[in-house]
Amino acid sequence: MKLPLRSKTFLLWGVLGLMVAHAESFHPLMEKYLTQIPNGIGRPRVLFTDAVFKQMQEDMLHNLELKKGFERLKGKVDAYPEDISEEAWSKVFYTRDKFGPTALRCAFVWKLVGGEQYRDKGIKLVAAAAKWYNDCYAAETAIDWTAFTRIDALCAYDWLYEAMTEDERKNIGTALFNHVKAAQDTTWIIKSGMQHKGEGTSNWKASFYGTPLLKFYAGLAFLNAGIDDACAENYLKSGLSDYLNMLSYRAEMAGEDGGGNNSSPGYAFGDAPVCEWYFYHCWRSLTGKNIAMDFPGNGMLPHWLFYASFPAMDGKLLEHGTGGAWHIDNQLKMNLRYLAQYRAFFDNHPAAWLVDYFISLQDDFKSDEYIYFSGSWSFAGYQPWMPFMYKYTRRADLKIDMARFEQFPKAYFFPKLGQTYMFSGRGKEDTYALFTCGAQSAAHKQNDENHFVIYKGGFLALDSGTRTASGWKDWLDDCWHDNNYSATSIAHNVVLIRMEGETFNGWPEQRFAVANHGGMRKSTGGVVKAFETNDLFTYVCGDSTACYHPGKCKKMVRQFLFVQPDYFVICDSVESVSSDQPQTWLLHSQNEPVEEGDLFHFDELAGRLYCKTFLPKGYKRTKVGGPGKEFWVDGKNYPLGNTRLEEYKKRNVTNPLWGNWRMELASGEPSQKVRFLNMLQVGMKEQLQSMVQAEYLQENDMDGVRFNAIDGTEYTVFFSEDGLGGRIRVKRNNATILERDLTTTVQKQTPFQK
Repeated sequence: MKLPLRSKTFLLWGVLGLMVAHAESFHPLMEKYLTQIPNGIGRPRVLFTDAVFKQMQEDMLHNLELKKGFERLKGKVDAYPEDISEEAWSKVFYTRDKFGPTALRCAFVWKLVGGEQYRDKGIKLVAAAAKWYNDCYAAETAIDWTAFTRIDALCAYDWLYEAMTEDERKNIGTALFNHVKAAQDTTWIIKSGMQHKGEGTSNWKASFYGTPLLKFYAGLAFLNAGIDDACAENYLKSGLSDYLNMLSYRAEMAGEDGGGNNSSPGYAFGDAPVCEWYFYHCWRSLTGKNIAMDFPGNGMLPHWLFYASFPAMDGKLLEHGTGGAWHIDNQLKMNLRYLAQYRAFFDNHPAAWLVDYFISLQDDFKSDEYIYFSGSWSFAGYQPWMPFMYKYTRRADLKIDMARFEQFPKAYFFPKLGQTYMFSGRGKEDTYALFTCGAQSAAHKQNDENHFVIYKGGFLALDSGTRTASGWKDWLDDCWHDNNYSATSIAHNVVLIRMEGETFNGWPEQRFAVANHGGMRKSTGGVVKAFETNDLFTYVCGDSTACYHPGKCKKMVRQFLFVQPDYFVICDSVESVSSDQPQTWLLHSQNEPVEEGDLFHFDELAGRLYCKTFLPKGYKRTKVGGPGKEFWVDGKNYPLGNTRLEEYKKRNVTNPLWGNWRMELASGEPSQKVRFLNMLQVGMKEQLQSMVQAEYLQENDMDGVRFNAIDGTEYTVFFSEDGLGGRIRVKRNNATILERDLTTTVQKQTPFQK
């Protein structure tokens, strides 16, 4: 006799009580949510119930495009080879896709239209999947960086369960469950070297698409299956707790402003949200409740994406290229799955209209046919059931009130992610900047606190190098570039402090970190001490002292002032522990800088940047880069390895945004305390032929700059001696329109309004 889930759960509390008491990761609300699952749940139960499948059948009767998309999928399933062997299927399908996803597609077609051929092939494929997973682990071979294709296999097992014989249920289920159990030993996966080969283990505090994601779905699939009921229930509870921890953590990271689980848009908006959508669908099917709105902060992701993206000269959306970005072209690839499903769970959310704005920019949404075609895409995470779950505003019905954007402040500080985005406008020729400081998540974060990026007609001050590790290639050849350049401070627009003999952590092995680049040793720990924005300027003060080795850094504070629309004044107050630890100010560029006395400039595409240095007096300026020295560190170049270069050659990647040059500024004489004071001006190179006049000022121990903007407005700014605050004065037509102190606190913000 099968016990109802709730009854059985309470019977097990005595046995599991000790485990729960010591399981610190168990979410405090887990029991509350566990009781929402109905008693005696039948099958199917993983992702969808029979009621949901019946609704899908009904939807196909009334939606021609949906039916056509399903027919395309069925046609692909009809063409699957009869020979279900690894050798035969490896010729047709990409490694990770060959069994789990194909089993799911067969099971999905069977659930919607029946047919013994789909049922029988699905059962054979899920059996093949279970065997293949166990064979891979026996040979210590990676399966996939994400767990999505294995969730496919669990779905197929569950959806086909009632059609299987008792022997099939037992044999296939045992093999599949054994793999899930082995996949939870993440310590073994790492120590065996499987992670280096591409076996993902990310947990709920990371992207949560690694093997720990399997627990919740395996718990559902094998609950009361007679294989290992105690373990299945434990996985259901533990997996649910992981999900609640993940949703709580991401909602906390988002706060009231928005954001993802990390500060790299390509990842936070890529595969990282997939685990959320799977769970939202599954929970609503099981309980009838929309759990997404229990964590409304996660619905604020579009607000962050608005600031984290901007239009290129060709109209395509770009990101600033920070963190774990590849820097091929810095294009932000929109997650169509996310956009099309957002309204299914956040329909009345305050940020929902921003999703419509992003949809309006996508060519993919011009026709419904293309969107419904996504059900037959053979990519992990693009599920055949997904078009049935799309609830988006069709392009013909989009009504975007562009005037609403006029109420957005021209800068926004996202405190959890440690990112301050700034812009002069939202056009193709406007200026866009990002200041990084205060990050509270190390996920995909580099040692770049107080780093900045500036775009105007092209990436001018940029984030250089490239992430080379992908998790699905033999990329150890490329770890030298990661460890000694791209992930380190020297690849960013920050200040270095060199301490002889300093060593830095290496990943995945210490042996890869060999260069003394003089940068930070931690990716988090910076603090934003001040922030304010208005229609004239944005001011940020970041303290990254704690990110450096305490044996070399007593103080590293950067004051970053963006004066609308194209001017930046940057003041760095640096103090080393001793005078024999030299400080170096960095500015990276894609193309070679041209030096003109106390100025230099460089171009990128249609943009140009000028830099003028005021402090330190008697500074030394050094240009580094060019062929063979693009990634020069500690007397050696650290280029990409052949693995990645050969891949890019095959993809016809030319002139990637890796930053081939940098300008270094240093004090002319050894000094324990140094202050760097620089002014940048950006513009379109056809119009910007020279830099505006600017002069250095000193007043009451404060260092400052006075300059006249192109429109004649005079700006005077002073920075306090201690590195926080100062004064600003703005004069127009000989009349002072603003004069006051720079703030020493963080301005309160409200999303969507100034």
